[in-house]
Amino acid sequence: MVLAVCVGATALVQLFAQGNDDEALASGPQTVAGARPLPPYVAPVFSSGAPTLAFLAVGDTGWSGPILDGVAAAMERTASVLPFSFVCLLGDNFYHDGVQSEADPLWQTVFEQVFTGPHLAVPFRAALGNHDHTGNVQAQVEYSAKSTRWSMPGQYYSFVVPAGSGSEAEFFVLDTEAIRRGDRDKPEQMLWFEDKLTRSRARWKIVIGHHPIRSNGVHGSIDRVRRALEGPLEDHGVALYLSGHDHDLELLETDMGFLQVVSGAGSSPRAMSWGDDTLFASAAPGFVWAGIEGDELWFVFVDAARGPLFSRRFELGELVPESRREPAPRPERNASEG
Repeated sequence: MVLAVCVGATALVQLFAQGNDDEALASGPQTVAGARPLPPYVAPVFSSGAPTLAFLAVGDTGWSGPILDGVAAAMERTASVLPFSFVCLLGDNFYHDGVQSEADPLWQTVFEQVFTGPHLAVPFRAALGNHDHTGNVQAQVEYSAKSTRWSMPGQYYSFVVPAGSGSEAEFFVLDTEAIRRGDRDKPEQMLWFEDKLTRSRARWKIVIGHHPIRSNGVHGSIDRVRRALEGPLEDHGVALYLSGHDHDLELLETDMGFLQVVSGAGSSPRAMSWGDDTLFASAAPGFVWAGIEGDELWFVFVDAARGPLFSRRFELGELVPESRREPAPRPERNASEG
C-alpha cells in the first residue's frame, strides 16, 4: 500500500513547541520505571486522505484544577491539526464520589466550564468508573437530555459510526465496575454484550470500559474484568479495548489479538512501569488520538505539555484474523459496468 497523505505533518509538534508554561502539567509524576527509548514521533499518514473516523480517548478527568484545565487546552490545540468528531470519556468522570444529581455543581466545574474550546463542541461519549458509582450513576445518564455534548444513553450502550471505504466501527461502552464487583444477580450487561457482539456487522469492533484488562500501572490488570472480557473480545474479533483507571498512558499488545490502550492521565497522573507487553508508556498528563480509514488504524499519544510523543500504525489484519472479521465492503459498481 502506498501511503500518500500526511495528516498534520510536523504542525502539531510545532504548535506545542510554541510554548506551554503551565507548571502544573510539567510538575506531575513523569516516572516510567524501566522505560525504553521511544522512536521519533511520526505524523499519521493515510492512503486516502484524512481519516473518516477520528476521536480522542481520555479518562479519569474527575479532578478539577490546573492539570485538567491544561489537558482540555491541549485537546483543543490538537484538534486544530488532528481533527476529531467525538471524545470518549473512559470513566471516573467526577471525583471523589461521582455526582449526586443532574444539578450537581461538578457538572460545571469538571465538565461544562472546562471543555470550552470551539473544537470541543462535539459529543463526549462517557463510560462509568468506580468513583462514579459512589454517586448517582443515573444522574449521569439523565444529564444527556440536558447537555448538547454529554452522551451517556445508558449505563452501558453501543453506537456505530462510519469508518471509511464503506466500513463501519461499532463501539461497545461497558460499565466495568459492575463486572469488577461481581454483581452475579445482574447478568443483563454481559448477556447484552455477547448478543451485541454476535449481531454486529461492523468491520471494526472497539470496546470501552473503565478498568483495564492489561496494564502496568498502579492498579495493574483487573482480574475479574480480564476473565469476563478476554474471551468475548477474542472470539468476536474485537480490535481495541480502551480503558482508564490507571492514571497514565499505555499502548499494550496482547496475546489475544486485540490492543489495550490505557488513557487515564486526564487530571491526576501517576508513575508506572514499562512491561514486556508495552509498546508505549507515559506518566504525564495527556490523552490519545485515534484515526481509522478502511483497514488502517493510527494512534497518537499526546503529552498535554509537550505535545505528541508517539504514534503507531496498525492494519486490521494484524489484530483480527480474517475468520473473525466481517467481510470488507465490495466497491460499488457503476451502472455502465452492467
